[in-house]
Amino acid sequence: MSSATATFDWLDELPITPGPRHLRMGVRGLREGPWLIRDSLTDQELDLKTQLLAEHDSLILLADGWDHAVSELVDAMGVEAEGSGLEMLDSACRTVAEDVLLMANDGSKWSLVGGWLVFPNQWSIEDKLGKSLALIHDPIDGYGEMLQEKADTFFDRLGTTRIFWRRNWFFHDDGGYFQPEKMKNRPLHDAVDASQLVIRSEYQTLRRLPETDVIVFTVKTQVAPIVEMRERPDLAASMVSFLRSATERALANKDADDGRHEAIIDYLSPLDLRFEHGRTEPAREVPSIGR
Repeated sequence: MSSATATFDWLDELPITPGPRHLRMGVRGLREGPWLIRDSLTDQELDLKTQLLAEHDSLILLADGWDHAVSELVDAMGVEAEGSGLEMLDSACRTVAEDVLLMANDGSKWSLVGGWLVFPNQWSIEDKLGKSLALIHDPIDGYGEMLQEKADTFFDRLGTTRIFWRRNWFFHDDGGYFQPEKMKNRPLHDAVDASQLVIRSEYQTLRRLPETDVIVFTVKTQVAPIVEMRERPDLAASMVSFLRSATERALANKDADDGRHEAIIDYLSPLDLRFEHGRTEPAREVPSIGR
């Protein structure tokens, strides 16, 4: 794994260009750089992982019969892990900041057979273990009609020689990493309210293991205060354009619905450089590496 010093360079990778009004997978081949990422927050994230694993059960799970897939995963990661099966999975989990999920095909569908999910975004591995891709993504409005067939086909055709990656993103009120429950978004009345948001993104990769035919799905959680986007004028302008053209369904999938997008637009727009009621620009803060 390589090292990176800039905490928020990943903002430039966000897929926010206005486009067709349907969901897209947005996967791209990984051409250069590491599969798993080590950056300036990794040590803090690993400390948080250790703490959360001590406080919560069922963050690491493995269905029966998949011990060999765990061994193959550890070899692909290039890390040292003790034991076998679930014990080896637990050991590997503590070496990287990413969450890792294992998907296997039973002949008719791809299902979740194991992995770890320590930094969940409104779901848990305990609830989804054994479920198909379609059921895992059921809460996403439009997945069944727009993405299910594409995702199944991509998984079926994924080879063993290339790694693919994608990103998602959301506007969250809370910058904590551990969010297993569905959140109720607070109303945003103006730019001052919007200035307190964070952008949560998941850098996701997919690769197929050649021996067990298991697909490894990794999730690197990254969080930035929204002011970081505001200070990138081109990026802020792209986000404003996206929010102005997005459907209500698209806004809901980004936690920007119920009028929240209007306050975000006000905050990110270049003409809105002052806050109302005499309040000043909030101080920049590194995202909370915690709950």
